[in-house]
Amino acid sequence: MSGDFNSQTRIWHLKCVNSKKQTIYTFQGRENYEGTIEGSFKAKGGSLAFYLFKKDDYNSL
Repeated sequence: MSGDFNSQTRIWHLKCVNSKKQTIYTFQGRENYEGTIEGSFKAKGGSLAFYLFKKDDYNSL
């Protein structure tokens, strides 16, 4: 898995690859000021929405 974060736009790009370095799926999401990342998960089969929470926030749910 590799990724980057643009601090100006607060957008995360994450890419998962297999052993042949072929992209299996990608995540792209924007982090809000509470730390939640909301975006889309894309694979050959389609696209789904996702939400990621920082560990500290998740433990308080």
